[in-house]
Amino acid sequence: MGSLSFFTQTTGTQACVLPRGILENAGESKRNGLQFLIMGMEKQLAVPDAAQKDAASFELIRVWVAQQSQQISLRPGVWSEPAAWGVMLADLARNIVQVHVENDEDLDAEAFVAALLEGFDTEIESVLNEFGDGETEAG
Repeated sequence: MGSLSFFTQTTGTQACVLPRGILENAGESKRNGLQFLIMGMEKQLAVPDAAQKDAASFELIRVWVAQQSQQISLRPGVWSEPAAWGVMLADLARNIVQVHVENDEDLDAEAFVAALLEGFDTEIESVLNEFGDGETEAG
């Protein structure tokens, strides 16, 4: 992976996708350029129309890039079953792909999904090592 892509959401709010470690691994001039581009964009995304219209809606998770890493605010206790969080992650992946497809007519959606899964599979190993026994079905 290691690629950098910028896109404009259908709401018109700019967003940025940065793979983990991109700023740390970039050369000084590239790092300064990336930081300049990010700082020039709006810092907060728009609230989706459906969420604005639904009085029962609430924010579930907020993800920021800060201090060159991912920072989150999360509403715990929303679901009693951990599998529901897995469904949320799959739905989030679907939305990530959809936004990219809508904003890049030349995008190979299948390759994008494969790269997304590759990044997830790589990173989930560290989660298993930190919170599980470090063993996966394959290993």
